[in-house]
Amino acid sequence: MKQFKDKWVPLIIMAILVSLIIWGIDLYRQTFINWKILGALTLIIPLIILPITLKVFNSTKESTIEISVMNFIYLSPITYFSILALNYYISAGTTQTTTLAILKKSAMYNRSKNNKPQSIRVSYKNLNKQLVFANSEKVNIRLADSIEIVTIKGILGYEIVDSYSFK
Repeated sequence: MKQFKDKWVPLIIMAILVSLIIWGIDLYRQTFINWKILGALTLIIPLIILPITLKVFNSTKESTIEISVMNFIYLSPITYFSILALNYYISAGTTQTTTLAILKKSAMYNRSKNNKPQSIRVSYKNLNKQLVFANSEKVNIRLADSIEIVTIKGILGYEIVDSYSFK
């Protein structure tokens, strides 16, 4: 049992953290939030929790650095995902329709040459945002000059793309 705990539990935890990061990226692509704000919150919240973590693990001078690093490794992805998921899945209910000019069109890198996700860059309330779409929207994106988006405000106040149509 100890061998299982020593070998597999850290791998399972890391797999969960990587999954949260990937899921969080998908949520971030649909949320109008400045990456600087999200990054600051992702680093500040584990910093605030650090004294509690040190107290719980009865840290000594030698173990403080190790516990601090592990605190950031484990709590940063959880914080990142929690902020985005809380805002995305719990909405305040207010919707808004806006037409935005497409500033730039591009295809994202993908191993598959025939199935590259398409992206556009728009400016929404002084925030430059890249919106990512499936390859099936390639023709619509190529022909469009603007995009009409319906946003819904999340509980944390950041807006989420609810639906869209190319113009």
